[in-house]
Amino acid sequence: MLAWLSDGQKQKINSNHLLALALVFIGPIVLPAVDREFWYFGKFSPTVWHNSTLIAVLPFSLILFSKTILWWENRAQRFPWAILGLGLLILAIKPSFLFCFVPLFPLFSALYFSPKGKPFAYSCLVSFFLLAGIGFEKILVYNWDPIILEDYSEEELPKIAIQPFKVWLHYAFEPFWDFFSSFSLSILFLLLWGKKAFQNKKFTFSFFLLLLALLIYFLFAETGFRQWHANFFWQIPITLLIHQALMLSFVIEQKESNQRQASWKTRLFFLLFSLNLICGIAYWLRIFTDRIIS
Repeated sequence: MLAWLSDGQKQKINSNHLLALALVFIGPIVLPAVDREFWYFGKFSPTVWHNSTLIAVLPFSLILFSKTILWWENRAQRFPWAILGLGLLILAIKPSFLFCFVPLFPLFSALYFSPKGKPFAYSCLVSFFLLAGIGFEKILVYNWDPIILEDYSEEELPKIAIQPFKVWLHYAFEPFWDFFSSFSLSILFLLLWGKKAFQNKKFTFSFFLLLLALLIYFLFAETGFRQWHANFFWQIPITLLIHQALMLSFVIEQKESNQRQASWKTRLFFLLFSLNLICGIAYWLRIFTDRIIS
């Protein structure tokens, strides 16, 4: 993330280091009077600190995103072994990010190059292998464990179903507020710089990864004893972290290109960013002080 904020340039310790660190703790806005004890349920946070597998897979997902952009920038003429390897590693830890990456990787490869060229063929091949891996993992989770088959009835066995908004509305006690408080920074950014930001390949890819991540969570659900485990949620924190890091990178680039005092747009963005950071740190500390993850 520091490389994204510094545009890949090695620098001495400066404000970008602090901003990269801040991204690790950023969270949705919390108003105790509205949210009561529910600071996490129903909201969307890029740093869910009580989920160990998410923490384990985050760095590899960030590297996969970077390697993908680099492969496109290098004109994508060689087979992307690094992308395939990282994808398999992510599959072994927590496959959620691949739910978004697998369909969008060949689509964006076709948009940036040509559906008839090598990049598209290579990206389809990578996505095919990763999709096959997801299918195999689904079999292991849903059909392989003999204890599940012995302890649960047929009606209790988990299956994947299309049930729009079922899981989110189960946890979102204030749905409109939960959504706005989670994406207020993105909404502000798009209002101020949206048109120009979509000219950036990295930001555009991150934005559509986030949209697909939300669509998957809102559309799909599990049945049986896993119905409230929210296992279609975990791609959202990863894509949201990438999206927010690239928003911040864009704002820093705009500020440096102006070579003058920060504009009112930049000040407003960092004001809201600071509020998200304060709430994110408060949520993190709350886990340790009150032993509460809700």
